[in-house]
Amino acid sequence: MEWVGDARLAAGPEATWYLEAAFTPGAHLGTVYDDPTTPVVVTGIEELTTIRVPSGRLVVDAPFHDDQVWEYRRGLPTTPPRELAVRIPRASTG
Repeated sequence: MEWVGDARLAAGPEATWYLEAAFTPGAHLGTVYDDPTTPVVVTGIEELTTIRVPSGRLVVDAPFHDDQVWEYRRGLPTTPPRELAVRIPRASTG
């Protein structure tokens, strides 16, 4: 699969590092928010499930962004989810 960049969807260097580290056993992700002497360490990776994506389209989202807490709590519209720029290839049926 070839990656096609879209400046609006591309993760910056910090986010890219964090995502890579989050799936690397032994990686240090930072410290506990209220105890800077306690590191947050990735202890292992566990596959939970496999999903089928027949359309090849995947959308990523969070319930709300930090600057939209007020809107979210009141049931108002927030930033719409973003579709990944790269399609997921269909699994061969054979």
